Amino acid sequence: MANSFHTTGIPTYDPACSRVMRGKIRRNKDGRLFLDFWPDLKDEGRFLWSDRGKSFRDEEQAQWVGEEVHSLEAKGAPLIDAVGAFRPVRSKPNLISSKLEVYRLGLIEDGELQPYTLDGYMSIIRCHCDYWDGKVMIDISYDELDKWRKKLIAKGLKGKTIKSIFAFFRGFVRDHRQRNPKYIIPEFPRIKKVQPAKPRMPLDQLVRVLAAIPEEDRGIFLCMAYLTIRPGEARAIRVDHYDWKAGTLDVSEALKTQSGDNPVVGSTKTGAEGTYPVPDDLRRWLAKHTSLFNPQAPLFPNPRTGKLYKRAVPTDIWRNACKAADVEYVAVYAATKRSGMTALSEAGLSIADIQAMGRHSAERMTREYIVDDDQKRARGVAMLADLIDNQRNQMDE
Repeated sequence: MANSFHTTGIPTYDPACSRVMRGKIRRNKDGRLFLDFWPDLKDEGRFLWSDRGKSFRDEEQAQWVGEEVHSLEAKGAPLIDAVGAFRPVRSKPNLISSKLEVYRLGLIEDGELQPYTLDGYMSIIRCHCDYWDGKVMIDISYDELDKWRKKLIAKGLKGKTIKSIFAFFRGFVRDHRQRNPKYIIPEFPRIKKVQPAKPRMPLDQLVRVLAAIPEEDRGIFLCMAYLTIRPGEARAIRVDHYDWKAGTLDVSEALKTQSGDNPVVGSTKTGAEGTYPVPDDLRRWLAKHTSLFNPQAPLFPNPRTGKLYKRAVPTDIWRNACKAADVEYVAVYAATKRSGMTALSEAGLSIADIQAMGRHSAERMTREYIVDDDQKRARGVAMLADLIDNQRNQMDE
């Protein structure tokens, strides 16, 4: 391709002209005019062969387009979008798939996203955006989005996953809107998110399961049960997060990797941090099992390796303890955090206090953790049945 064109001699900037143009005017071996934006744009995307699909009739028109491209870029449009405004609507650079690739590279270059979030976005582009192949931004409409939603449902994806995919795609559309203010963002369909069952473990069963856990592993479970913190947060706690004199524990980070080797630590799920008083039961365990000499060491190391617990290890320990205690298995997260916050609610603690305990940003989040209305109704029906039965028995006497 490099030998198929030559420069016409028209400079990219003419001091006699009041306007600056972008790119170089060239001709291919057949004499066809085009603009070349090398080195700022590379590969085939560096060439502009026409004004919105109509071939340049002369060098004057090509220069005018180059000036318009410069004008758009001066207003803040990236060069690739400024050039794209003069390409045929269905040209490769204007395809959604091409713009998604530019968006992907931008996310990587920004470096602001956590690795696990970036991995999730890359997976969405790779696995779920093929519906938009061959389409351009003006094809994005409520109807097309709804058809995409139905395709995702047909794949067997759950509402929560589809909601995440649509949230990513909405971010991509908003990014395009910032680059092209004339673009109108269409309305997105609402995604129905079915709330899964949220089992809980009664406190008497929780006590039996904790007692069935081997003592050397029990510390991390005591921490989750007493402080109602998430497993990823408990795994990330270091020795220097524990103030043994004051008897407090700082919860400020969460482990984002499943493996205990080369851990990736980030902010907590809600982004909120908190300092918790450590109950005596947990303090006694820490005094017996934890060395305080290495501030960066895990506060709850795997006793078999001395390293952070892998994500699957506490799950296996908990499952075995449930079996040993003859208690129906409930996942450790639900059995500690959800069950603990439910117990606090039933004991009469205010929603505001429970919200602070869980470090939730909104009361709505807290209410999702405590007993829901169906469970309250079930208890109410059972209690009312007992009252009616008692009244009937008194009358029969």
